[in-house]
Amino acid sequence: MTTVKLGSRGEDVRILQKYLGLTADGVFGPGTNKRVKEWQRKKGLTPDGIVGPRSWEIIQREMAAAVQSAKKVLTVYTTGLSEGMIAFICRYETGKSFGYTMTARDLNGYDLHDANGHRTFGYGLLCHPATGKYMDTIKQRWTQTELEQLFLEHARQASQRIDSWAAQNRIKLNQNQKDAIASGCYNFGYGFLQKQVCRMIIANPNNKGIRTVWEHLSDVQGKKYPGLITRRRAEARWYFEGK
Repeated sequence: MTTVKLGSRGEDVRILQKYLGLTADGVFGPGTNKRVKEWQRKKGLTPDGIVGPRSWEIIQREMAAAVQSAKKVLTVYTTGLSEGMIAFICRYETGKSFGYTMTARDLNGYDLHDANGHRTFGYGLLCHPATGKYMDTIKQRWTQTELEQLFLEHARQASQRIDSWAAQNRIKLNQNQKDAIASGCYNFGYGFLQKQVCRMIIANPNNKGIRTVWEHLSDVQGKKYPGLITRRRAEARWYFEGK
């Protein structure tokens, strides 16, 4: 890792920004500089905004520890989804990989201006998988391990729900197809299973027209969002190609 500071650009800056929970644009601007100084104070370092060998040593150690912790959580759960799809959902929900170092925003929740102002946590978690209650009505702050476990529990429940749906409709899904439907359910809720694309799957899981219909499921209350357009296309591709 190279030393970076105000005015620096490049991949090392992006890694730093991801670690700090910032938008990873690769530009070390005033906002990144301010967050670095705050972080340095918390770590007992000189708050000069310069990320050199000592700062990188701490960052890399903490990032490695977070990844190892996440791997331990992942091995405990059998979700029924592929690890590739777990990574896919994480990427589209957070822009990061499973096991990323969570920030206060993840742990304390953030308002997406829906669900009557209830906060969303970590991996896009709004409702608790066991109770169905909004997460912020149960408690105001969650730990990283709790949010990782709850995310995987959501994935496990989605897998079971899709298995039951497929059995009821007497269709057989391969892993790619099941994974893609799970991503749709995670994003839309289980109402996704009632959408036209799923009715087409019931009629014929291998109908190539499914891709076209799926790719156009990007509207939210009449609005089109670039991120959702990209995700729907990626889900449709995963359904047929698994990548």
